Amino acid sequence: QALTKISLPDKLKSIGQKAFAYSGLKSVIVPEGVTQLSKEMFRGCKDLTSASFLGDVTVVGNFCFEGCVKLKSLQLAASLKTIGESAFESAGLTTFVVPANVAILPKNVLKATKITSINIPANVEVIGDGAFNGCTALATITFEEGTKDLTIGTLENASTAGSVFYNTKIAVLNLPDRAVLIGGYAFHSQKNLTTVTMGEGSRMKDIGQYAFYQPKLDSGYSLETLTFAPNSALKSIAKAAFRANTKLKELDLPDNIVSIGYEGFARCTSLEKV
Repeated sequence: QALTKISLPDKLKSIGQKAFAYSGLKSVIVPEGVTQLSKEMFRGCKDLTSASFLGDVTVVGNFCFEGCVKLKSLQLAASLKTIGESAFESAGLTTFVVPANVAILPKNVLKATKITSINIPANVEVIGDGAFNGCTALATITFEEGTKDLTIGTLENASTAGSVFYNTKIAVLNLPDRAVLIGGYAFHSQKNLTTVTMGEGSRMKDIGQYAFYQPKLDSGYSLETLTFAPNSALKSIAKAAFRANTKLKELDLPDNIVSIGYEGFARCTSLEKV
């Protein structure tokens, strides 16, 4: 970790994978000619507090800033289109703006960061498993409406490690009409989440296993309001999707639903009306 400072030449066009990984860099200015940040380029740079980009960066590679625990903010260019898996995992980020041209927020992209809010632009079509897992300060999420379908996690995910929003502070979740799928364990273990709403124009079709599951009956954590539009496209609620939400009292299921999985609403001990 002896390297703490570097001046990159103006004519530089390319920087290879792991170029500065696990170094002692404290700040870096990436020249205008560099438009792609390679895989693991700054991975594990625990003293990095500032990174600036003079050019129009279009790609941030896998694990590029993973483990940069002192990096509190990062200004990404509007030109950015591709962000790799775990690109900012366990970084010290307290704020993050998703550029409008990004279509995929991949697996573990902001996992275990310190962000407090996030806006999902209309161009985003995929939020990968684990994307905001362990973001324990995350209290607010907003979704921009648009024409493109949005999937939140995958139905194949079968563990809390892949939960999209595991253990956040989100209290109110207003899902956009364009959301078509909530994956397995996506909102598992939400201590503050009381309200989930799907609007009149909701295109939601599938809610995965353990999606809103509360693991401890006596925790006091529970959804209180769950709203499905009567004309919702929702077809399937998987195994234990809403299990142990002990404060949920009433449920109005949409007309189009054809399948509720094993223990879909089990241990919802206050549920009186369906």
